[in-house]
Amino acid sequence: MTVLRPVPVALATALLLALAGCGSGDDGPTTTSSAAGARPTPRAATTDVGGVRPFAASSVWNQRVSGASAALDSPRMIRLAAESPGPADDISRRSRLNRRRLFVNTRGWAPPVYRVGTGRPVRLLCRQGRCVAGGGAVPSELRLPDDASSDPGHDGWMILVDEQQDLVWDLWRARRVGDTISYQFSRRWRLSGDGAGILESAATPRTPSVRGSGVPLLAGLIRPQELRAGRIEHALAISVPSPAAGRFVRPASTTNGLGPVGSLPEGARLRLKADAATRALRAAGRLRTSDPAVVDPAEINRANPLVSSSAIEGGDDASTLTGDGSTGRLDTVRERSARAIVRALREYGAIVVDRADAPTLYAQSNVDYGRLLYGNELGELRLTDFEVVDLGRELEDDDAPEEAVR
Repeated sequence: MTVLRPVPVALATALLLALAGCGSGDDGPTTTSSAAGARPTPRAATTDVGGVRPFAASSVWNQRVSGASAALDSPRMIRLAAESPGPADDISRRSRLNRRRLFVNTRGWAPPVYRVGTGRPVRLLCRQGRCVAGGGAVPSELRLPDDASSDPGHDGWMILVDEQQDLVWDLWRARRVGDTISYQFSRRWRLSGDGAGILESAATPRTPSVRGSGVPLLAGLIRPQELRAGRIEHALAISVPSPAAGRFVRPASTTNGLGPVGSLPEGARLRLKADAATRALRAAGRLRTSDPAVVDPAEINRANPLVSSSAIEGGDDASTLTGDGSTGRLDTVRERSARAIVRALREYGAIVVDRADAPTLYAQSNVDYGRLLYGNELGELRLTDFEVVDLGRELEDDDAPEEAVR
């Protein structure tokens, strides 16, 4: 994982693929707590991660883009990024993928976050010879909450936030058994830093992170306190089906993209178009308490979304009809969350951090959001509702995986 140059390119590529943000499994089931295969129990949505937004005020994550100009080739990059790699003659599959709708992931590939300094001492153990990239090994012991554990069904992500020391650790393939957490990879970040990946240089070899783009897991994460406040004052992290292979822009420092050269590079910043924001806000006003909660992004992309454009644009009676034809009371709690996310996508935008089957945002996962967030609140939106802004200079990642066969 952390053995970099002069490692052969094939091995480095395999390691990068293993760090894909929505994909790879472990050699065996990830175990959390003393019960093998048990998922961590989500806390109530009052759980907060720190009192302030992560990273410095000057960080790209905390800069507004509401007045920035769109890139001239934005439509082409967006179109290519919406297509998942596949056979070139499979036109129907590509067309279907192009219409996949935006989802907010609150489980699975969304990371849990825990504050260091609460709870009891927990031993942290590297399961291989070297587990660290970029310096800053995880201490051998930290005081963590009793419920601090990873999701066994995915990549075992964990974020550990030490506000007193101004440090954040990302863990990959973490497993908890009793009072021991073992892991296979870690990255340390400054909570007050720039939230950007480390660029390769003569003195610093290629340094991956848990994200395919090399950025912190905490960057762009939606937190419950932000939804309760109705305000998100930072850019969001977004994954897209087909980011460009072999190239990236800052704040990324690596890429696991498999798309064509003309696609969106990881690190690119997107902004929700004004007309799409208006449409999404109208949809938020029609959310119902009777809508089922969605925990799988595939659910919102099957058949009709829970909030359909036909219901919104057709002028159905908002007092009796939801997008799927059911009845129920308007849900002002979910509407407030949806509006906060839409405003953030307009004011701060979203930065491409990884690849995923559908355009995906991320919220802290160790939270029981209740009606605060189901994940399908922005089901009106597709990737084509965004535009590329503030692209910056493109850089090459020589050890990245090659473009997939299309």
